[in-house]
Amino acid sequence: ELHQSPGKNADAETVFTILTRAMEVAHLVPGVDAFIGVDVAAQRLYEAETASYRCDGGVLTTYDLTTRYSTWRQRYPILSLQDPFAADSWEPWQAFTHQYGHLMQIIGDELYRGVADRVQQGIVLGATRAVSVRLSYQRTLSQILQTILLAQEGRQHVMMAANTVE
Repeated sequence: ELHQSPGKNADAETVFTILTRAMEVAHLVPGVDAFIGVDVAAQRLYEAETASYRCDGGVLTTYDLTTRYSTWRQRYPILSLQDPFAADSWEPWQAFTHQYGHLMQIIGDELYRGVADRVQQGIVLGATRAVSVRLSYQRTLSQILQTILLAQEGRQHVMMAANTVE
């Protein structure tokens, strides 16, 4: 049985370990029957003045963050990462997706903000493998459909998202 709670201040590795163990307790094979998806929301961790990320009580460079994601992928059945870098840091997105996009789904949500021009730029750069279409970013049904079609034409997976207040 599983009798452990990570607590609200647990680090990611602790949470991933507990999730992986929960899969096993449920008689699922991690990485075969069940996977982990992580919404990093790195924009919220990013400090533009130092071009660094505040995470788990420390300060990480983009390289450090990339290494951390790679380590997580090696240790845990992580299938997708959403918003792994700051929203205006196109180069890390592009490099990371080029290197790891065949191993996991890299999802842009805050990166694109529902703006068709940003989705198009991401497609051209190969910044992601999936676009999160958040209903709160769009003003009309036509804009939602335009974003979905643009993403599909760019061979991106489309993920629909809605906040609980919507």
